[in-house]
Amino acid sequence: PLSLRIAFSRLLAVLGLCVICHGAMAQTTTPPVVTATMNQLFDLAQTKLPNYFPGLSVTQTFEKYVYRFYPTTGIYVGIADNTGYLLGGEFGQALVTVGSVSFVLSELEKFPTPGGGGGAPAANLWNLAISGSTSVFGQNIAFNGLTVKDTVAPDLNNTNEINQEIVKSLSGVATGISAIKITVVNNSSNRRTFDVQFNATANGLAIGYNLRYDYTR
Repeated sequence: PLSLRIAFSRLLAVLGLCVICHGAMAQTTTPPVVTATMNQLFDLAQTKLPNYFPGLSVTQTFEKYVYRFYPTTGIYVGIADNTGYLLGGEFGQALVTVGSVSFVLSELEKFPTPGGGGGAPAANLWNLAISGSTSVFGQNIAFNGLTVKDTVAPDLNNTNEINQEIVKSLSGVATGISAIKITVVNNSSNRRTFDVQFNATANGLAIGYNLRYDYTR
């Protein structure tokens, strides 16, 4: 889900693997073209996630980026090269890669509309805490953890579904996911917990992941 994509992008930012400073964005000589699809994504983000993107905002451009800024939360949502990005507020001052425009649109559609229908029923939404460590160049790096609210939990009786969620959540962030090892720790009506180990490549670097996913509701 989109929330997990954001989570893994944050994790890579902490490791310094996908940090792109706002002031170091590549300059272009031709202003980007604002398309209807871009505005559709921005509008949908405002509708589905008003806690992050409250109210109306004007679509603007900066170098190669098309973006909207939400001063109440301090968050930018932008698009460049058919990829969605987040910056500011609780997402921090490192540019967070969310995924392709088509992926972000499809994931936003799954979120319930506040005060209305659509998306996953509230009863099926979970709070996720991710903790653990990563290994880069043989060095273990402790991950202090992060939380993701209102996400869909995979069926822990279905290993393929867990694998698909891991691969999907890292799409556009890391590639070459392999050696996935899953251990289910808890699988009850109010808690789903599993440990996962796998290898992947991000920005040309080989990374080993050792993480715990703890879903509660």
